[in-house]
Amino acid sequence: MLQRSDGSRTVGMTDRDTKTIYLADDLRGRFLDRVLCHELCHAFCLSYNVYMDIDTEEIVADFLATYGREVFEIADRLLIEIMEVA
Repeated sequence: MLQRSDGSRTVGMTDRDTKTIYLADDLRGRFLDRVLCHELCHAFCLSYNVYMDIDTEEIVADFLATYGREVFEIADRLLIEIMEVA
């Protein structure tokens, strides 16, 4: 499942037909985390019927995989501060 139509290999793939995420079994650490987050973005688009062209979806998935955890960590810290003030 991780071989593209041009013969090259990919490290992760979300199959829209079977609704299955495939990951290379040699991924580790931060790279595994990034690939999983990227593929989950595709899966969520499918689950919530979010339609965009594949180039845009790839940009969104890459952004989420690269910066998503940091965004949510900052949001969590800010929410704690806001709740303490209220």
